[in-house]
Amino acid sequence: MEEKGSVAHEAFGNTLRYYPLISKEEYRKKFANIAIMGYYNYQ
Repeated sequence: MEEKGSVAHEAFGNTLRYYPLISKEEYRKKFANIAIMGYYNYQ
C-alpha cells in the first residue's frame, strides 16, 4: 500500500509506524470505483 500512496511510515529504531496519507472516505471511493469498473468489465 505504501507504493500505491495510501500509507507512509516513520522509523523508530527497529520499529516502523505506519500512517494513512488519504482519508477513509477517499479510500472507500477509490475502492468502490475499482470494484464497479471490474464488475462491468467482466460482464
